[in-house]
Amino acid sequence: MANFNPEKSYKELRTFGETLDTRLQDLEKPEEPRTEPLTKPFIDIPFYKDLKVDRFNITEAYFPPEINNGNSGTAKTIDWKIGNKQKITFTGNATLTFLPPMGVTNLILRCIGDGTGRTITWDSAVKWSGSAPTFTGTSAKWYIISFYFDGTNYSAMASAEIG
Repeated sequence: MANFNPEKSYKELRTFGETLDTRLQDLEKPEEPRTEPLTKPFIDIPFYKDLKVDRFNITEAYFPPEINNGNSGTAKTIDWKIGNKQKITFTGNATLTFLPPMGVTNLILRCIGDGTGRTITWDSAVKWSGSAPTFTGTSAKWYIISFYFDGTNYSAMASAEIG
């Protein structure tokens, strides 16, 4: 402790304290609301890359489009990392495999009929509230399947036929 200078340390501490007091006072002052949107987000949220935040207020949100998985054929893999809202058109009795999202989340799959009833074999991690839906296949009609992914399983519920 040969280099310890109590007077210098006291001055530095006092200056730091005054600076801290000034910054705290600035935080307590009401801020004028921002009228122009920010060009870059301050936070990064998967699926919401263009979320714009002004301090603690969301000023604008972008919701990504529905991902189109095309026709099912007899097997289809749904990659939940590319979007939490997806659709598929069933063109055959199909086996669906899911690639999990990045974490716990809600997911939506819109299942569209092609005019023929279809039997769907769901990924083994899908756990239904009741039983899996029976697809009548009415052309241009669809079902909304809602999933809650808990990190391991997909808790699922299906709507009635829509459209």
